[in-house]
Amino acid sequence: MLEQITWKDFAVFAIGGSAAYYGILILTGKLKLGKKIMSQPGLAMREQTADNIEDSNSDMTEEERASEKEFESLELLADELQVIITQSASENVDKEQLLQSLRREISRYKAIDKPAFRGAITNLIIKTAQQELGLEVSKQEAMELWSMG
Repeated sequence: MLEQITWKDFAVFAIGGSAAYYGILILTGKLKLGKKIMSQPGLAMREQTADNIEDSNSDMTEEERASEKEFESLELLADELQVIITQSASENVDKEQLLQSLRREISRYKAIDKPAFRGAITNLIIKTAQQELGLEVSKQEAMELWSMG
């Protein structure tokens, strides 16, 4: 059966498959085509995506930088809490130990103690504890994790 496939057929299939794959990536926006720009007159060209060009040219205000930093902290806290809950599942930790670990982690992120962030983290804790541990954490219990005492 394999003797019937020629190298030409193989090459056409491989190139066509690759073209289709990259075409789909480009169309879905997961792959961006580069844009050639001159770094300085007379020097070699370098490749940057349009996003990198916009990022390097944007002048962020102090407030925008602070907001960006808060959001990065929120993402980091969410990741850390998910890790703690997932590890607790493998270590057979009881509810009180889990809540203590979560409280300790949350206390390290005082800068993001804002109502919107609290709500997002509270919902994440409730949902993840239910999915990973089958543990019911009430909204009140999750909100109490923010008390630093």
